[in-house]
Amino acid sequence: LNINEDEKECDVSFHVYPNPAHDKVFIRFAEKNIYENVSISIYNQYGVYVKSYKTKNSYLFEIDISELNKGIYFIQLFYDNNQTISIIEKLIVL
Repeated sequence: LNINEDEKECDVSFHVYPNPAHDKVFIRFAEKNIYENVSISIYNQYGVYVKSYKTKNSYLFEIDISELNKGIYFIQLFYDNNQTISIIEKLIVL
């Protein structure tokens, strides 16, 4: 999992819950702004890309993680024209 030096730091933050989780998690932005065309990328504990999800027009997203094996993952968000939200959250799948 690489963070490019060109990526801009932004003030957007998000929360992943429940964590640890079994079959689904919710991702909620701290601000209640509506974010369009959000892509959610999940990486395993070694930084290898595992899966991505696309969402539209919300500040709260539900994602199905039932296909993921037990372990530690990291979630990174991209929004509006692939601008990276520079915060990465750890997710534990049970």
